[in-house]
Amino acid sequence: DSSASSLAVAYIAVNSASNAYQTAQRDQSTSQEFEFCQFCEQEAYWLDDFALYAVLKEQHEDKPWHEWPTAYKFREKQALETFRDEQGEAIKQAKWLQFVFDSQWKALKNYCNTIGIQLFGDLPFYVSYDSADVWANPRHRRQPSDQQFT
Repeated sequence: DSSASSLAVAYIAVNSASNAYQTAQRDQSTSQEFEFCQFCEQEAYWLDDFALYAVLKEQHEDKPWHEWPTAYKFREKQALETFRDEQGEAIKQAKWLQFVFDSQWKALKNYCNTIGIQLFGDLPFYVSYDSADVWANPRHRRQPSDQQFT
């Protein structure tokens, strides 16, 4: 069954990422920790909400954000603060994965540039309703007056 095997691959990837994170936390140098902290500060405008969303989504069995409990769905300040306190390490891991991706992307892009290949990003023209961007920016989404999402 292809869906079962894709779940297995995702599970392996999650375990792999978790193991890599644990190893990095144990072995990283002061300069690596500084680079990570600098990345988190520079990218906080999107990274904080993205990491929080990623962990909430995982905790809610990958359900769309509009099916989460009301306190999370509508970003109630106290509920999110409590969640951040309880899930701080998982949130840090989500940020670390973005840091690793960013580092690898920059290294790949620099290498490609040295051999005459130019890479550029894309411009999204459609943002998924079930995304960190939509969840984090309620003023930019339309919602029914009864606050029931479809």
